[in-house]
Amino acid sequence: MLRFTLFGFPVMVHWLFWLIAFLLGGGLFMQSAREWPDVFVRMVVIFFSILVHELGHAAAARLFGLRPGIAFHGLGGLTYFSGGSLERWQHFLVVAAGPLSSLALAGCFVILLPLENISPLMPTLIWTGVILNVAWTIINCLPVLPMDGGQMLRDILGPKHERTACTIGAVVAALVIIPAVLFKFYILAVLMGFLAYSNFKGSTSMQGGVLKQ
Repeated sequence: MLRFTLFGFPVMVHWLFWLIAFLLGGGLFMQSAREWPDVFVRMVVIFFSILVHELGHAAAARLFGLRPGIAFHGLGGLTYFSGGSLERWQHFLVVAAGPLSSLALAGCFVILLPLENISPLMPTLIWTGVILNVAWTIINCLPVLPMDGGQMLRDILGPKHERTACTIGAVVAALVIIPAVLFKFYILAVLMGFLAYSNFKGSTSMQGGVLKQ
């Protein structure tokens, strides 16, 4: 497991993350060694994009006096924190800081578009950054626990309506499976199937998004 500190935040990267990044980067569909550079660039962009997203969570948590850390695992990234507790509105802002950071990063990649022709790998870098951050923000903001959208919905509804948040999450996740299969986004379909089941069962404390300790 890779461990390092960035801006005072401890960061852990599990080896399984790199495997998933390789698959998402198109490694499974390579037809020749010439495609390795593009796959590698996509893996770097995936790592950097998730890191920026989690840094958004972590920075917001630090503003409220907590001690955050970041972990990369097979399902993506996780920001955990200790050293206190948050009010509902504070937790909502900590969660929302992640998607906002992702959208800001997508904007930074858009700014790089005039440089698209300076290197054969620049189009891969730029468009992976734009599409990944915009698409994942949309998916991540769906009201499905434990994704950011589900956590924000739970914060809005309050602890007395946890079951309602889970029911909404189960329905939304199940509905997303249909277009995911139709457009052959099979990884997304499997993820949504897993989340639909976990929301239906009310067991939404698996790793993902922001974890309170």
